[in-house]
Amino acid sequence: MGYAYPTIIQGSDGDQFGDQVTPLFPVGQKLELPDNRIFRYAEMGNTIGVANKLYQSEVPLAGWLREEILGNGLYGDNHVGLQNTSQAVIVNEFAEGYFMFEAAADLGHIYPVAENDILASGTPGTGADACRFKPGVFLQFEVLDAGGNVFHIFKNPWKDIIIKPASDQTALVVGIPPSIIVGNDWGWCQTRGIASCLVAGTLIIGQECRADDAVAGAVAEMDYDDTGNDSNGPVGRVVEVAPSADFGLIALSID
Repeated sequence: MGYAYPTIIQGSDGDQFGDQVTPLFPVGQKLELPDNRIFRYAEMGNTIGVANKLYQSEVPLAGWLREEILGNGLYGDNHVGLQNTSQAVIVNEFAEGYFMFEAAADLGHIYPVAENDILASGTPGTGADACRFKPGVFLQFEVLDAGGNVFHIFKNPWKDIIIKPASDQTALVVGIPPSIIVGNDWGWCQTRGIASCLVAGTLIIGQECRADDAVAGAVAEMDYDDTGNDSNGPVGRVVEVAPSADFGLIALSID
């Protein structure tokens, strides 16, 4: 089953630290501290996490994208069938995630997922009514199992997060964990406010910074004259200029 979100948690200093073997909140839950720093509750990927480095979502797999729908989706339905050609799905892998119809004729509606059934990979793996939406959410438009109608299904951005690789980002940048989170455990990931992060190169005080494309998990100077840099987009502004390969302060602005 999916969780029910509480309102934004008004936390105390120190609540952002720690590692939980069993989740205390739904993935993506928002925490705000007294100084307005904001965090999201995240599940770490398979590898043990590193504190104060930039993280991103898991790269969406091909078997979750542009798959043909299974069965007609009728107005008012709270569920849809799933099928895929290459990627098995485990129970509730997409809980707190999103289901979306891609075709222009289907109007691009997006639906929050409450739970999903197991789905084998195959030719294709199928599951009638395998994806169920959050209570009160239902299909806004009839979508027929015909005519090239396809769907995407996405995990929550803060589920199975990975360190931002030493390349252009390969998925959405989601924030900075302030403490170590063991692989497949849960903890908080900072998305806004004054944060510590690994630095690559020379930053400029007050200027924008971006996810670095050469050092994993680091931020670097934002240079709009360099077409290779601006494509990554800013993640915040520089508060303190630290030496390269050390940790500096940034005003994070992801969330």
